Amino acid sequence: MKKYLFQRAMSGLFLVFLFGSLPPWLRAADFNGELREKALAYDERFWRFHAPDGLNLNARWDSRENPTRIVEYSVYPDQAIWGGSGAAADAFKYSITRGPVERQRLIQAMEGLHILHNITGVRGLIARGFRPPNHPGTPPTPTPLFDEDGNPLPRVKENTWRADNSRDRSHTGYLWKDNASKDQYSGYMFALGVIYDVVADDPTIPQDKKDALIDDARGVGEHLISNDLRVVDADGRRTTFGDLCAEEPLGLPINAFNAVLSLAFIKIAYHITGDQSFGDYYSNILVDEKKYPELVRDLLILNFFQRTNFNNYNMAFMAIYNLIRLESAPNLKAMYQRALEQRLWTDFTRFKMVKEQKNFFWTMIYLSQKAVGFDPEDPEDRPAMDKAIESLLLFHPAPLWDREVINSPDYCECWAIWCPRERRKDCINDRGNRVQALTPLPMDRRPLGSFTANHNPYRLDDGANGTLEYSGVGFRLAYWMRQYLFIEGQKQQTFLRPSKDIEDTSAMHEIWVDPGYAILVEVLEKGEDESEE
Repeated sequence: MKKYLFQRAMSGLFLVFLFGSLPPWLRAADFNGELREKALAYDERFWRFHAPDGLNLNARWDSRENPTRIVEYSVYPDQAIWGGSGAAADAFKYSITRGPVERQRLIQAMEGLHILHNITGVRGLIARGFRPPNHPGTPPTPTPLFDEDGNPLPRVKENTWRADNSRDRSHTGYLWKDNASKDQYSGYMFALGVIYDVVADDPTIPQDKKDALIDDARGVGEHLISNDLRVVDADGRRTTFGDLCAEEPLGLPINAFNAVLSLAFIKIAYHITGDQSFGDYYSNILVDEKKYPELVRDLLILNFFQRTNFNNYNMAFMAIYNLIRLESAPNLKAMYQRALEQRLWTDFTRFKMVKEQKNFFWTMIYLSQKAVGFDPEDPEDRPAMDKAIESLLLFHPAPLWDREVINSPDYCECWAIWCPRERRKDCINDRGNRVQALTPLPMDRRPLGSFTANHNPYRLDDGANGTLEYSGVGFRLAYWMRQYLFIEGQKQQTFLRPSKDIEDTSAMHEIWVDPGYAILVEVLEKGEDESEE
């Protein structure tokens, strides 16, 4: 192996001398060490400053130049989706190292996910986020669920802080944000699916933590089925953006976005619990009666040109990752993979497609779950991987401070060549009326956010040079997902653990991984615990 790596490195250096630049495959392998150091730095700051209760939060410091204390945490309303993303990142990392530090951190993340479910007091309902009494800053005042006459509060449904509503009142002093959306369930269920496969057969993970995860997944499945694929809050009202029925909002079966989320959530619940009622609902109702797989295959259209909501893409990719890898029926898997390849990765518009955006997270999902698997010799697969790695390399190192980004003088372009330059920023504004470009920006020139990979890659001006520090959870998830799927072995199965409805595990889809991508595996597996302490 060492002789092979030496020969490959020497050939790469020759090409550098001959052509003046590194070939893509060597560039990806050569910088794996840099990526690893960046990931470990993010991991360290994440667990020191951004996950006091196991799940992701952004931190606002007293000073940017000389930070000494966190004055408050933010992004509580999105803790379920980004906390789930961080928990999945820790599961991927633990699946590689199986070290004691990584194990304890994963257990903490599992405990945080359980609080999201337990604190609402409603089976299957999760909080958008929760705030323990010891968090810095002034706590918000909670609103009762009902007034004296039993009417839900507030009168107009909105994201509202509530007091602990757990049945056993086990979270005294905690507050939780209600009105959970499909966004929050996307990250939450993505995490449950990934974590379960990592811990199910691991005897070092406490059984009560596994049981809590299984019961929470069962609760979500029961909640969605009993409420016709709609999320009902603790005040008895539907949440504002919690409708997962493909027949909404027009009463016609055309909402393929809702369909892919519903299919994934029920499939994950069935996979984790083994409850046949979920399997029957998936097969008899969603597949046979409602025809959701065909809807996903044919109508999963999320590209609306300059009005595209890129967070919808992020939710769809999270859903389809588990949906494909857990599906055992060849005809259904083929439908989902066609949707991945021809509706998400590319689409009929051929305009601003995901394949051109250098998205480090979505690329890992696409390359691992597409029909033929990742082929390093494929003329499209290797460039896609290289572009994703390029974005990881260009991602700002920790600490990830919010920063003002002004790119419009360099990247702003216009649809019409006759449009005067001074008016160009008004020509192609995005759905939030923010200026954007025609081509994706390099990762180090993009505005930042809690996850960043879910943001508009064409967006130009945003951010502020304040004291808010992001956790870098999007980078962490993409990096450790890549390490698990493409680095840990030369031949890696896309399943973390066989689905309960798969009888012939020899037929599981496999992907071939080029040995050049495994250069630093030996380094990764040694000394990890020591470097983290």
